[in-house]
Amino acid sequence: MELQQVKSNLNRAVVYNGVKGVYRLTACVLRKGKQQGFFYQAELQDTKHGNSVVICRLEDIEVE
Repeated sequence: MELQQVKSNLNRAVVYNGVKGVYRLTACVLRKGKQQGFFYQAELQDTKHGNSVVICRLEDIEVE
């Protein structure tokens, strides 16, 4: 997913690891790493397993 797509897809279902309809995009976080500089991470809510939270790279998710 591109950064420009995040705002329009907040609180909507996204595809993560090829699984559709399970994860909902709840936030996008800007982080500062030691070697790579700034990067974005996505916060996903796993709706099938007790609303647990998954943190992953923004590039790993796709629009459903």
